[in-house]
Amino acid sequence: MKQIFFLLMLAFGAVTVGYAQIHGSAKPSSSLPADTAVVLKGVTVEAARVTFRPDGRHIIPSVAQRASASNGYALLHLLSLPQLQVDAVRHTIADRLNRGEVQVRINGAIAAKSDLIALDPKRVTSIDYIDNTGVRYGQDIAFVIDIHTRRSDAGYELGTDLTQALARYSDDMVYAKVNRGKSEWALTYNFFYKDNRNEKARTLTDYLLTDGTHDIVSRVDKQNRSRAAGNTVALKYNRADTLGNVLQAKLTADFTHCPGNDVLTDVNGTDVKNFSRDRSFSPVLDLYLVRMLGRHQSITANVVGTHIHTRSYNYMDEGGPYAYHVKGNTSSLIGEAIYENRLKPFTLSLGANYQLKYTRNSYTDDVDAINRLHNQYVYGFAQLKGCLGALTYVAGLGVSNQRYTQGEAHYNFNLFRPQATLAYNFGHGLSLSYDFKQYGFFSRIAMIGDATIRTNGREWTMGSPNLKPNRCDEHTLRFNYSSPRWNNTLMADYRDHSHCNMAAYLRTDDNRFVYTQRNQRGIRMLYFTDNLSYTIIPERLVANVNGGFFRYFNFGDDYTHVHNFWMVGGSLQAYLGRWTLTAQADNGYRFLEGENLGWNYGIPALQCSYQVGSCSVSLTWDHCFMANPKAISSHLLNRYMHKDYELRSKTIGNFVSLNFTWKLTHGRSYKEAQRKLNNKDTQTGIIGRN
Repeated sequence: MKQIFFLLMLAFGAVTVGYAQIHGSAKPSSSLPADTAVVLKGVTVEAARVTFRPDGRHIIPSVAQRASASNGYALLHLLSLPQLQVDAVRHTIADRLNRGEVQVRINGAIAAKSDLIALDPKRVTSIDYIDNTGVRYGQDIAFVIDIHTRRSDAGYELGTDLTQALARYSDDMVYAKVNRGKSEWALTYNFFYKDNRNEKARTLTDYLLTDGTHDIVSRVDKQNRSRAAGNTVALKYNRADTLGNVLQAKLTADFTHCPGNDVLTDVNGTDVKNFSRDRSFSPVLDLYLVRMLGRHQSITANVVGTHIHTRSYNYMDEGGPYAYHVKGNTSSLIGEAIYENRLKPFTLSLGANYQLKYTRNSYTDDVDAINRLHNQYVYGFAQLKGCLGALTYVAGLGVSNQRYTQGEAHYNFNLFRPQATLAYNFGHGLSLSYDFKQYGFFSRIAMIGDATIRTNGREWTMGSPNLKPNRCDEHTLRFNYSSPRWNNTLMADYRDHSHCNMAAYLRTDDNRFVYTQRNQRGIRMLYFTDNLSYTIIPERLVANVNGGFFRYFNFGDDYTHVHNFWMVGGSLQAYLGRWTLTAQADNGYRFLEGENLGWNYGIPALQCSYQVGSCSVSLTWDHCFMANPKAISSHLLNRYMHKDYELRSKTIGNFVSLNFTWKLTHGRSYKEAQRKLNNKDTQTGIIGRN
């Protein structure tokens, strides 16, 4: 059924493209203003809300979407951006395919969670959605969302955004902005709390012992409670002049406390206990500068200093009491500079990035280890971007060097990062683009630590300090169509991770089963996706449908796993004056990483929002009519250990939340920094129980 649905969707998309080629682009709807024609260096679309570019798409939200959204998350959720999952309740944005981080900016400036919550959607003019990041952006950045707003230079703003669920969950923020002349001062405070008492995991594991016999262990949670609270305070000063020169300083402090994750598990008829707690504190100082050199040239610089202080405790008694403490400290300094010259035939960009990081994690009690990690990263790039008639091109080359030491383990990794994009505009809203790029992939730093942690009575997790980075080659072909009522993107993508870090499971002579990572043969991935959006009634009813076919090839040193899956989903949005109704559903996402086949299940949801004046109220119902839905399931394919894992949660079943926003403004909002750099560090390097 899924295959038939997907093929019908592809055929439907092809029919719309063929119709456009024969009859030309549809005439703009009379409900759209005549001055909404978009003329850009990329594809030119008369009165369309989406303009495709070599690096992604330029989106103009409809009047109804801007009027219905209460904050930045709500607006991005209504736009149904391809390949992204935006949770407007929990304030998260994630890549469905888990390919990297999603970077969000407002007027070019890096946007934190508080910035998106405080955003007034009515001031949004357009959004750049970049899914082809090229050599310009940092490592692990898969998507960039840049939100552009109308700006001025006077006034003040006070506001609050409160979210409360029937389950023990809340996420609340208050903020204030004061503008005077060229300067702005902003203060935000965010508080987060959750108390989850209704998640239960079920695991069935078949261990193949050294003597050829099998040990089958069933683990079923009887009680599970996890709590967490967080506080974030941010103070920002910004100064900008009419020439485009910007100076911005931002100081942020994050406090996170998890007082206890307490789990009671039945292990083959015996009750065992798992308990953990942790807390962290992280101050961040971010300095940002833009200096205009005439009308066409600019220099942008950014320096970010971060410190992360962590404390954690873990205890378990399966196989006997086992406990350890971790004290962690991480300090990092990131500096970046970009020179840009906007010439008539093309735009030239030159840049350099330098990162220095020191990590010290101390494990005590039943784990005795001290990890001292030194990382240094240097990167430089050059890029040309221009047009030759209907052909748009992007060509760039980056060169990077990464050094790492931890005791006797070390590496010195050099990489060339070429990138080339060609996009051709056929007219009538049709365009075709091809992109090739090489980039470096660096292991999740927590697996580099030199420590071994017991997971349960038979399993252990072991760090691998000798892991090395690897290179990834990626080819992408896109076919886009856009008209005032139709938007369709067909995409094919192939990626080859050679000699990347992959899962390795070892069995010792005394029947310990150890999970670690090694540089192995590699991972390949091929997928086809189609994202279709249709405005059924202009400014009133919009439908979105997406689907994809994915094929994974995982080649370990002693295993080969291949897996296929289909993904389908859709949403419907109705704009009824002050009321907005949305519905969405999908079948989730499967993934194959190493020897682990996992499934993140979809979230069917209904939402109703009402807006009056400066206040907005929205009611969201996630996992509708599902009392105890599956959240995650996985299957381990290892020859020594077969494991089926399932996590169900009554907390997320029939999850009902209420959101209230209020804003008080006087005068006009301040001109935000035109920021083009994004640098931050959140990695602590602590190994946890897998």
